[in-house]
Amino acid sequence: MDDGGVELRHLIWRLALPDNIGRPLHLHQRDGYWRVREIQEHEPTYQPGFRCNELEFRTELIDPVVQLRLPQFFVNHEAHDIAAAWLREQGGGFVLSPGQAHEMDRFVRPFNTERDTLYISPERWPQFAFEPRKRLRHGSQLSTPYVNIVKKNIRLAMPDAVFWHTTLLQIFPWIKKDWFSGPGKVFVILGLQPEHDSRYWWDMEDTELGALV
Repeated sequence: MDDGGVELRHLIWRLALPDNIGRPLHLHQRDGYWRVREIQEHEPTYQPGFRCNELEFRTELIDPVVQLRLPQFFVNHEAHDIAAAWLREQGGGFVLSPGQAHEMDRFVRPFNTERDTLYISPERWPQFAFEPRKRLRHGSQLSTPYVNIVKKNIRLAMPDAVFWHTTLLQIFPWIKKDWFSGPGKVFVILGLQPEHDSRYWWDMEDTELGALV
């Protein structure tokens, strides 16, 4: 086939791919992102002679919002190369989603602290704020002589309704100080808010204009 036919096929495969992906909002949907584990002797944070524990916000446990069906990835070499190039253009980080055989063409992109933002709805704020201390209390972790807090720089987003809730607004600074590294950025979502049961993800736009540092 001539070059024109090849270019046409490439164009068709490319048009069959999803729209480009921006910087999506991930949703805080449940407890369990904070995990406590015992520090082993070979680790640099281990304190000899003490029972040492570590508390960490495990971003890999955040449910990925970006989920794609890319059957062309498995059609033939030509379609595979085009689909793979598109995945790289979206910033990479995609993995095949574990599941049933008929879902093996589904890709997900896990949360990435350098790219993604975690949205905390008003209903989830109490769980988000108090879960770390709750995890430490479980199993009497607060009585442990040494607990290392793994502080991560995570970009957070909140609804504008939080600014009308004095208590939630007041506790946010110590949440950032005690459990996360900073200063990081906090984004305020105005108007329509993301929904947990939505079939689509939300992308962050014009973030340089709307960020509170």
